[in-house]
Amino acid sequence: MTAASEHIAHAIHPRLPSLPKLATERMPRVVVVTSVLLAIVATILTDARLEAQLDAQQDDPPSVELLDSVATYPKPTKFITGRRLDLENEKPISVTWSEIDLRTRLLRFSRSRKIGLFLDRNIDSQSNVRLSMNDVTTDALLWRLASENGASICRVGNVYYLGPSDSVIVLPQRIDELKKETSTNRKNYKTSWHRTVSTITEPLVNPKELLNQMAQTHQFTIVNLEQIPDDLWQGFELPPLPLAEKLQIILTGFGKTFHRSSDGQSITLIDLEIPTTLSRRMSLPSGMAATEFDNLIKRCADQLDSLSTKRVGKRVDVSGDANEVLMFESRLVFQKKPKGVTSGNGKKSKDVFSLNQVTASRKAILNSVASQLSKQLEIAPSAVDLLNQRITIDVQDVTIDQLIKEVLRDTELVGQIEGERLRIGK
Repeated sequence: MTAASEHIAHAIHPRLPSLPKLATERMPRVVVVTSVLLAIVATILTDARLEAQLDAQQDDPPSVELLDSVATYPKPTKFITGRRLDLENEKPISVTWSEIDLRTRLLRFSRSRKIGLFLDRNIDSQSNVRLSMNDVTTDALLWRLASENGASICRVGNVYYLGPSDSVIVLPQRIDELKKETSTNRKNYKTSWHRTVSTITEPLVNPKELLNQMAQTHQFTIVNLEQIPDDLWQGFELPPLPLAEKLQIILTGFGKTFHRSSDGQSITLIDLEIPTTLSRRMSLPSGMAATEFDNLIKRCADQLDSLSTKRVGKRVDVSGDANEVLMFESRLVFQKKPKGVTSGNGKKSKDVFSLNQVTASRKAILNSVASQLSKQLEIAPSAVDLLNQRITIDVQDVTIDQLIKEVLRDTELVGQIEGERLRIGK
């Protein structure tokens, strides 16, 4: 084992034993790395295997694919996948984000919520995020975040993909085609295109080198890799995904897809064809009555001229201009009400809040929080002077109780929600 390989292994998990040097000195590099990866998987991914068993769509227990040196990368995230990700989207979430770049915001959100996110290379990752939403689903939050940063969004498997509308239009369709190809030709393929792995890269990564390393790791060749320009990306982390789907997510930002040889051991990069029309089946938003659903469909069909809609039970088949189908989908997303949302009935909220380097008076921050919760801020006379003090607060995905405690830190004040009021006093 090379010193670098040994350092990588121990950086990820210090209890991982070293392999005897005499046994590994002459082993090919790919064999050494594979041995290290298998040891890492056996040591730290028990929970990931459990998730795979719960997700009936996964064929094999996921492992971790370490692209380039990962000595400087954080511990792998235990992403929520499959049905668990569906259930997470049904929970209410509230955020107040300001003065932070898009990439950093997505990275923090992804790690804290354990949700896979991928930002297309064509979206400005340095644009400032200013967003405040209350009691919405994860889908609605990400749709709004994407739209305010010149992007669209789709979910493919266990990943939310933020990118230009053309990419979001074509990606789910292409992923479905690749799944069918993999299933149909699985016996003929010598490369394990169905193999499900998580991925972590270096903090900075060259996509051409990344693709080449993926090919070496999974034992296939890319015939025309020169079609990918030299570029430099911020590193990323992906939850368990089949190889073909992960490859397509990376290639989509370049406007590329790939054609596999009959044995699956080589691929040729080809241009993505962006459809001008689209057909999708969408579900009735939870909590919406059938008649209200019908009225929503009718209103959208009247406003979006190209759309053709047909309701089938709790689903609707939508077809027409691709961009108008995306608009219809976004309207359904914002109609969905998360579970557990209450309005003054005394039930404890499950909301989470994030404030990024916000500088303001304690009173202003609490007023904003109270407004989001549809509460009235009530301040005891003894608390006025302390609440007028300015503070800087930086918290990520905390509950309302944790947020209030942080705002009132270093004071003798306490906060409590009682019915329609947020009371602050000693």
